[in-house]
Amino acid sequence: MEQLTALTAPLEAEMLGYRRYIHQHPELSFQEENTARFIREKLKEFGIPLMEGIRGNSTVGILKGAAEGPAIGFRADIDALPIQEENDLDFRSENPKVMHACGHDAHTAILLTMAEFLSEHREFIRGEVRFIFEQAEELLPGGASMMIEDGALKGLDRVFALHIRTNMDVGQVNVQSGPRSAAIGGYDITITGKGGHSGFPQRTIDPMTVAAELVSAIYHVVPQKTSPQTATTLTVGYIHSDNKNSPNIICRSVNLGGSYRATDNTLVEPLLERLQKLARCICEAHDCQVEIRIDRGYPAVINRGDSYEYALRAAQRLGYENIQSEDIMGGEDFAYMLEEMPGAYFTIGTREKDDPRTGGARHSCDLYLGERGLMVGLNMLLGTYFELIGL
Repeated sequence: MEQLTALTAPLEAEMLGYRRYIHQHPELSFQEENTARFIREKLKEFGIPLMEGIRGNSTVGILKGAAEGPAIGFRADIDALPIQEENDLDFRSENPKVMHACGHDAHTAILLTMAEFLSEHREFIRGEVRFIFEQAEELLPGGASMMIEDGALKGLDRVFALHIRTNMDVGQVNVQSGPRSAAIGGYDITITGKGGHSGFPQRTIDPMTVAAELVSAIYHVVPQKTSPQTATTLTVGYIHSDNKNSPNIICRSVNLGGSYRATDNTLVEPLLERLQKLARCICEAHDCQVEIRIDRGYPAVINRGDSYEYALRAAQRLGYENIQSEDIMGGEDFAYMLEEMPGAYFTIGTREKDDPRTGGARHSCDLYLGERGLMVGLNMLLGTYFELIGL
């Protein structure tokens, strides 16, 4: 692995250039036309053929070696978030209210640089390497399922992905088995009663009191129906009535909603069934009508089998510190790919000890990415590949 780090070191400046260009020109989910064009032009420049039939702004590049070996895919997400950037950077976002605030610019730059490296060192390729750039990870239904339908994974033996973490230091990684993200989704409930004058509540059917009862019941679902050893949440994120601000009016309807998260995919349907039953029964008991909408999101990312061990051995050989972490309640549609085939998902630290700005939260307007971590990401992807093919 010392040879690997020596070979990749000269590519750092170019990789940071890729990242900064993408950061400066962010695009929202399903709108990443310029980003896709940039990726495709680079892959063509590297002499890497593109897979045909991939819809939208997703892109797949394929490199084949002269020697036999497995077909391995590596995936990066390319979309940004609807956030106004507040960092003072030479390469800050040029697009109003759009920002790479989750690290997808880094993921894309890392995978592009991996493609560039292997295009220049084809003697290392055994079998096939597939570079998978996915549109719209941040927005349901996500880009992964469409790519699967288009055959992006067809013929692969394994698939891998990484994600940056701003609460881990540069040189730290998290590679482990089991759940690595949560199943996510949301719900929206509208309760309709009979509005009226607050001086005569007996002439109304007050949906606000019904909503309050339902909110209380919702927060009892998880502790009563799931094991405390399984990370699960069911929360209320908003509640509104059709009465804007008049204190002497009893509203006619109340709308509330929230989200669920679970690291065990088998818990999702029981949670949602319980939620809907509570809503229907409580509303019926108070003579209110109810409308329920469920938005099912991504399943949980789960590292099954032995695939994660290749990344773990790569980290050990590269001298990175593998830390155990249960900071896994985010959502990630790479889950669909791991449901299709063996593979693994791991994270790399980008927090720089001498720069507190780099420890900020993702999905925030002032996310300041620690760029030193990108070389760790590049070496981890290549190191994982080398472990797989026995180099």
